[in-house]
Amino acid sequence: MAFVRPSQVRSYAKAEVSLAVRGSVDAETLAARLSACASGPHLQRDAKVAVGYCGACGCGKNARSELSVKATMPAARCPKHRWSMIARPTKREGWVAKVVGALRRFKNQ
Repeated sequence: MAFVRPSQVRSYAKAEVSLAVRGSVDAETLAARLSACASGPHLQRDAKVAVGYCGACGCGKNARSELSVKATMPAARCPKHRWSMIARPTKREGWVAKVVGALRRFKNQ
């Protein structure tokens, strides 16, 4: 099993929570993200899934990390900054701060 850094866990949790709270990104953002991945050197194509997986993010190959799923998550980020210019929020949203705070409190119990 691969080593998972705490920052990866936080990033994944924020991405999943953003999808649950805000829903999927709009179609334009999704298309732009997938296009950025398709033209990048880290795309790992797989005939069993719609798009493939990112070889740079460290998420591995599972149903939730497949790019057609991951790219729908509003808070998901590309580790190579290929999504940084695509519909990026300009400030930290209040609900994210609340979730991060709750996770920190839980961790310290």
